[in-house]
Formats: sequence, C-alpha cells, structure tokens
Amino acid sequence: MTPKIAGFEGRVLYAPEEASTPGAPKSAGNQLGASLSFAAGGLQVNYAYHEINGTNGPTTTPPVVSDAPKEKQNQLGVAYNFGLAKLSTSVGTFKNDALTSRVDFRNWWAALNGKITSSSTWMATYGKIDDRSGANRDANLMALCLMYHLSRRTDLHAAWARMSNNANSQYLIIDSTNTGLQTVANVPLGYDPTAIGLGIRRRF
Repeated sequence: MTPKIAGFEGRVLYAPEEASTPGAPKSAGNQLGASLSFAAGGLQVNYAYHEINGTNGPTTTPPVVSDAPKEKQNQLGVAYNFGLAKLSTSVGTFKNDALTSRVDFRNWWAALNGKITSSSTWMATYGKIDDRSGANRDANLMALCLMYHLSRRTDLHAAWARMSNNANSQYLIIDSTNTGLQTVANVPLGYDPTAIGLGIRRRF
C-alpha cells in the first residue's frame, strides 16, 4: 500500500501457491492483485486487477493442482457526488484461457442515488453482461431500492430487481446464502427472474 499522494493511492497483493497441493507446479494457485485510486472533491476513480493461476472458480475447492487456466479480471469504477444525487459507474472484464468452459465477458453498470427527505433515500441501478465466449450468454439487470432511516442505528428498506436473460443465459437473482430456491437446474434458458426484498438493518 502506498501513501496517498495528490489524491492517488495504490495497493499491490501477491500470494504464492495459494491453496495448491504438494507436487503441483510452483506457479499453481499464485494470485496477483493491484489497485489504483484517485479522489478529489466529489470525484472518485478506482481501478483494480486480479489474476489467478489454476483457478477452480469462485473458491479453491478442490485445491489447485495446475497452473492453468489463468483467470484475469479488470474493473474500473468512477463516481461523482453532485450533492443532490451521486452517480456511480463501473466497467469490467473477466476471462480465462481454459480450453473448455472458456469464460470471456464484459460487464458495465450505472447507479444513481439520492435523498427523498432527510430520513429517506433511493437508488436505481442498471447493468449489462456481454458474453464474448461464443456462448452468447448476455443479460441486463435493473433494480430499485428505497430506504427509510428510523433512527441513527436502524433502517428499513424495500428493493425490487429484474434480470433479463437472452435465449442462451440463466443468470439468477440469488439471496445472501448464494443459493436461493431458483437454480440453473430448475429454470429454463432465457428465464427472466424478478425479486422483491423487504428488510430491516440494525447497527450495534
């Protein structure tokens, strides 16, 4: 991590042989990450890069036994606070060089949030997944959220979201357990899920 200089701040991460097994290539499981951020007034800009050798997807179970495929992620985010509202945007890439189950997609999203009253806020989000692997699994997502602040520590919120899949994709809106009742095993290709959430948050 670097000191903040003229609004810039950087970080670098390297983790050798993360979750690899004995006998695997030395570069198996290696992870490299870096980020650069800038902030001035109402403007915030952040860029992050992450690379993994021999990834098994979102987890390292089972342990990594090879240095392939190599997975690379890039993400750039820009936000600006206008006072009455804040606009946040992000674009990213995610790909690996696997011979089978190749992944290569772009994603972008934009969110706008602001105050309704001194005790309530709103947020609207729209995003898109652009699959370039040949499978053409594209989708769009839109969401709305309202939050009411009962007190300094307690909030009520209501949210609505809808995922619009194309004929080849099955992206779902999942719950906090990362599963939910709907899975790719029980919904057809092109299914467009909708979710409504009501909740309360208490800060201790």
